[in-house]
Amino acid sequence: MERGLPFLAGAGYRSSLVASVGYRSAVSPERFAAEYAKLLHLGGARAVRQNERGGYAGPRQRLCQDDVRRHLAGEISLAFAVVEAKTARTIVVDVDAAFETVLPVLRARAVEVGGSDLVDAAFITNGSSAGRGKLVISLAAPVPRDDARRLGLDLRARVRQSEPGRALATSDVSVFPQNQSGGVVRVLGRNIARDGALEQAFTLDGEPLSTFERLRPIAASRLVAIAKNLDEQYPPYLACLLAMPWRRVDGTAKHFGQMIALGREAIRLHGIARGEFLYDEWLARIAQNSPELEGPSQRNRDTRNVLRHGRDRAWTYASNIPTTWAPHDLVGVRPELRRLYRCLLDLVRANGLRPHAFATDYESIAHHLEVSKSSAFRLVTEAEIAGIIVRHDRGSADAKGEKGRATLYGLVCSGETPEAVLLAGKSAVDPRRKS
Repeated sequence: MERGLPFLAGAGYRSSLVASVGYRSAVSPERFAAEYAKLLHLGGARAVRQNERGGYAGPRQRLCQDDVRRHLAGEISLAFAVVEAKTARTIVVDVDAAFETVLPVLRARAVEVGGSDLVDAAFITNGSSAGRGKLVISLAAPVPRDDARRLGLDLRARVRQSEPGRALATSDVSVFPQNQSGGVVRVLGRNIARDGALEQAFTLDGEPLSTFERLRPIAASRLVAIAKNLDEQYPPYLACLLAMPWRRVDGTAKHFGQMIALGREAIRLHGIARGEFLYDEWLARIAQNSPELEGPSQRNRDTRNVLRHGRDRAWTYASNIPTTWAPHDLVGVRPELRRLYRCLLDLVRANGLRPHAFATDYESIAHHLEVSKSSAFRLVTEAEIAGIIVRHDRGSADAKGEKGRATLYGLVCSGETPEAVLLAGKSAVDPRRKS
């Protein structure tokens, strides 16, 4: 049986997690630095020193063993490069608020996807101030960056879907490795710019780590298998629909579209007969998570719960039109363009949209891909050139007294050509029209 987290039993652990704990290694500083460098594969790694504003901008320099020792002693503050040659040294989930509140969520998800292999490889650190902390997963050997990031994003998604996580800002939870270069991250030491105390490492059970030899870094092959298994589970949009409370403010039309999407996914997984039982189970889970739907709507004070009064109609619609399309297989498509396509695919499925004509903006795409708005525009352009999406209309900017129009997209699906999707989009109702 998994052990409970000590801070759930009282305030002692909570205070120790954020207090000034100092250096608490059971071995010499030199030995502890050597263990740290070995655990995080810092041999030959590059790092950047914290500037006076608290950032880590600037050239990355090769680390030496004395740099690591001085960092852990709090004499300097270093952030090391997480990725080298497209492989990740470690995986870090960095939480800037309510860390102790979301920690049980992170631990539970780690147990769910990786069992003791993942839990025994992970440790946590307190932060430079109350509410901050990091979850760090140690690796027996560097792993492909995309696999490491896939697991990190899954852990972050579970936090965002949780009750405590909904109160956090998007920027409050970061994942390393980041896109492309992987980014730099500080682990232990102290935040000198904030005059922070030396930070301490704990096991996921909340016990202080006086030596890293207690950890069991996860095998690279095991972590790659975990990442692959995540891809084979429910798609992110479905997991989000089931975990997040549905709000009255979103409106009945959106909820009805989501119910159709649930019905179609249930049919895809189990067929119509068995799928209906799964559909009802999903609606029951959503009803339990969404007490707000029992109240009156904000628009016309309608007290009917869409999960009940729209149930049969949404299921009938999904059954009659389970889907007439399948996603593009994306064979030979670059990884970053595959991510863009799947981001748009999730949007279509989550909202019951037509794949050949739907609207979204570059800001939303950038947010979901964790890239800049200009990078989102570049990826869309490249995906259009690659023939996996089309743009029916590029939208328009906001004008004085009038809101602009989002870009109108179409997904090129299995067996289709961009020309066919452009033609199909001409006959579709523009989803951006005013009601």
